[in-house]
Amino acid sequence: MEDHNGGLVDRERIVQYFLDLVRIDSPSFCEHEVARRLERDLAALGLSVTNDHSGPDGTGNLVAVLPGARGRPIALCAHLDTVEPGRGIKPRIVDGVIQSDGTTILGADCKAGVAAIVEAVRAVLERDVPHGHVELLLTYGEERAHVGAKNLDLTHLRAGAVFVIDGVGPPGTIINAAPSYESFRAAFHGRAAHAGLEPENGLSAIAVAAEAIRRMRLGRIDRETTANVGRIWGGSARNAVPDHAALEGEARSHDDAKLVRTVEALRTAMEGAAKDLGASVDLEFVREYSAYRLPPDDANIALAVRAAERLGLTPRVVAMDGGSDASTFAERGMPSVALGFGLRLPHGVEESIAVADLEQTAEYVIGLIREAAG
Repeated sequence: MEDHNGGLVDRERIVQYFLDLVRIDSPSFCEHEVARRLERDLAALGLSVTNDHSGPDGTGNLVAVLPGARGRPIALCAHLDTVEPGRGIKPRIVDGVIQSDGTTILGADCKAGVAAIVEAVRAVLERDVPHGHVELLLTYGEERAHVGAKNLDLTHLRAGAVFVIDGVGPPGTIINAAPSYESFRAAFHGRAAHAGLEPENGLSAIAVAAEAIRRMRLGRIDRETTANVGRIWGGSARNAVPDHAALEGEARSHDDAKLVRTVEALRTAMEGAAKDLGASVDLEFVREYSAYRLPPDDANIALAVRAAERLGLTPRVVAMDGGSDASTFAERGMPSVALGFGLRLPHGVEESIAVADLEQTAEYVIGLIREAAG
């Protein structure tokens, strides 16, 4: 199909902007500096920008408005925070692919989404692209169970739908479903003792936690369900039998009944290990967000499909096993669609994104703006 956008994106500019953004440290709840940069840049484009300061230590969501009267109002969203190790990122370009130096993550999740949105707005304004009312939602704390999206005041938004540039897959990937997510934290209590003089008088909380993990079914449970232990820590010194240990993990499923069973199995493993070994455990489970699935005839999916076709892409409507701010917005009653942008190997030091995908994502965002304008 003909590319009606006509190549509006400035490749050199978006790449440089993305590199600038990833060099700004912004692990979750430390997004202050990157938020200030974006406030300045968006205001310089003539957008009104507010920071709701709804997070810890003044961290907040940015809401920027590109006013327009055509078509239907929409919102574009990406998050400002990154996972660790995300400090001192040194990006490089190798054979058309942007990556880190291998000691940190890259931060394409989700600063590539942020850069694509900003470049799209720049191009729309420079080229007089038809547009309606567009709201930019740049959230904090997404990697901490979408805290920013949970705290964002939706009552002041005019948008009838949010398109979240934070999905897995190449540009043209349209996410119509995501799973429910439950986090857990366990604190195991044993008995301290000197590891050399009287180890028999101690009870290792770390050993109890390890036994609990051994009893868990982790990884891919079935096609719709996963479970993971992501953190474990404890003890005070190598020559002391540890009287405390803790672990954190998660479970996800597109089927809530399966999620309930998986969570109960995790609980049984931890409580059983503690009881059998003479220890105790305090457990906390939190439903962070719930599954959503959009119907095949959803109007926002159709808009995203048309925008992909405008670029000559073959749209793929798929379910995603990860979460995004789209999950939380949907749970709060705001229709939301997550979109792929070519991210590879997120949350690891091998994370990367191709320059071509970064550029194409910005072109795709322009397509969304044009389609919404009618």
